[in-house]
Amino acid sequence: MKQMYDSFEELVGEVERLHTLKRDITHPTKDVILYSDSTYPSGLDLVMTEDGADGETCNFKGKLSERALKQMCETYDMPFGYVKTMRNRNEDDLVAKNLNTWLHKPDLLRSNRRLFRCYRPEGENPAVVRSIHSDRYKIFDNIDLIEALMPTLKEVSDDLGGWQVKSSGLTDQKFYLKIVFPKFEADIDPTVGDIVQSGLVISNSEVGQGAISVTRLLFRLACLNGMVLPDGKARSTHLGKSQVAGEINYQDDTRKVMNQALVLQLRDHIKSAADGRKFYDSVAQMRMLSDSTQAVEPEKALENLSEKFSLSEEETKHARRSLLGNGNFNAWGMVNSITNIANKTNDYDRASEIEVIGGKVAQHLSNEKNWRELALAA
Repeated sequence: MKQMYDSFEELVGEVERLHTLKRDITHPTKDVILYSDSTYPSGLDLVMTEDGADGETCNFKGKLSERALKQMCETYDMPFGYVKTMRNRNEDDLVAKNLNTWLHKPDLLRSNRRLFRCYRPEGENPAVVRSIHSDRYKIFDNIDLIEALMPTLKEVSDDLGGWQVKSSGLTDQKFYLKIVFPKFEADIDPTVGDIVQSGLVISNSEVGQGAISVTRLLFRLACLNGMVLPDGKARSTHLGKSQVAGEINYQDDTRKVMNQALVLQLRDHIKSAADGRKFYDSVAQMRMLSDSTQAVEPEKALENLSEKFSLSEEETKHARRSLLGNGNFNAWGMVNSITNIANKTNDYDRASEIEVIGGKVAQHLSNEKNWRELALAA
């Protein structure tokens, strides 16, 4: 599996460091102004102002991240293709003018306030607007997730004989924790010793790129591939009550009370996903794939799968090399050639997507009709 950190402790340390840089502000859009800045990728700076006794003052100034810019465009139905065209023509001023027009029309949205998730300046790094959300967006940060996970994982691991981190990642988009329960394993093909272990993938996004998610993982020891199983996925959305205007500075006890319901949901999701019966049901499904017939034209079959599941040309090449190198052209071999792509890509988010695709491919090929049509395709 793709790796970003050498240990769970290293991941936790980075989560804690970034947490100290966070600044979350709920602010009226009428008091937000964009200025062009060709030195930054998005081409825009964002300034929040407020009226005080001494007149208008600057409350916050930071660089607008590419993601925050896309979110703002989505909010106001402004095509991002237009933004890219204007940027290529050095017309960042025009983009700023367009967006300022919509920001200063508060009646366009249900609420005239937005939540701005930001990073404070650090050393030579400027302040950054990470993402922009509805004022009803519920903040459940990665540090909250880690605190909520530990008691539940201990409880589950006591029943399953312990847990191990196989991979962890913290990208601009998401937090990932991929764990296995080593004593919970089974052999897909006893003739060659193809062992898989039960596991979980737990993910979260602080910037609106996904809900809090717990999914079942099948980890293959032979090549260290992971497959996210599509059944039983549990999600909890970041949706709560509207925030009042101003900087959000929750105390630890306040945050814990607000997140209590989410923590309980997370506990239930993990216990459900770690159910041994579901693991053995999945093992039975994978054994059926392993017992399937060999594809008549394996490369053609793989190309058809790549097209169906929107793999890139480079990803298909990786899968082809894995398939031909392994020499197993049945449905199980096809699935593993695709999950192996995740070990080759440099992008952790994409590697995680490939593991999800692998599970979808396995589900698709579990239908005998689908595999028969693919295996006999000429």
